[in-house]
Amino acid sequence: MVLEYANQFAMTIDNILLLSEITKAAQIDGLTQIYNRTHFFKNAQELFENVKENNTLAALMIDVDLFKLVN
Repeated sequence: MVLEYANQFAMTIDNILLLSEITKAAQIDGLTQIYNRTHFFKNAQELFENVKENNTLAALMIDVDLFKLVN
């Protein structure tokens, strides 16, 4: 009985770790290894909520010219 609970607990921990890895992989571009727009939109909501409280916002957008040729 205790062994069954231990196995279920171990499987739950494994699933949590896998979900964490999948979530991270979904937010990082495979070619450049930098965060993609999924990560941006996830964090943008939190940043805009902070702006509502503090009335302070700064943004930096970087566009790499002709990156499609590399991609």
